[in-house]
Amino acid sequence: MMAGKQKNKSVNGGARPGAGRKKGGMNKNTLEKHKTERELRQRIMQNAQRILDKQLHLAEGCSFLFCITTTKQGKKNTEMITDEQTIRDYLDGELDGKENEYYYITSQKPDERALENLLDRGFGKPNQSVDVTSDGQQILGVVTIPTKNGDILEATSKAGESSAV
Repeated sequence: MMAGKQKNKSVNGGARPGAGRKKGGMNKNTLEKHKTERELRQRIMQNAQRILDKQLHLAEGCSFLFCITTTKQGKKNTEMITDEQTIRDYLDGELDGKENEYYYITSQKPDERALENLLDRGFGKPNQSVDVTSDGQQILGVVTIPTKNGDILEATSKAGESSAV
């Protein structure tokens, strides 16, 4: 290159003041994701009571009363009974012996995951421990774990001993 004909590097690239995303700013996709999450949370909160009721039904299990009615032509119609008074009458034994009608109850078993989820929300998730042994024997040696602040946490095989180095 000739002296006096050097290129100005700042014109061709490199860091420039005020360029790039501002500190603490987010990508467009991240902003859209946060907006969608807010809308989803708002929708869930608006329906929280209904959702909880449904989850309680799943946790408890459900029972359904059905009635099979036989017509004069011999055709059978099955209907789920939702009328509370009819359900009470059936449970009280007042519908026994009705001609051309047969009542029966069927059940849906409780959903264990729904029950566990409700208990975890109501009482907090129980602690889960991990056994750090090998065939019942303690692991020998020293384990070093770097922490966020740069310290090293040292754990020995003896119970209760750990120290920062």
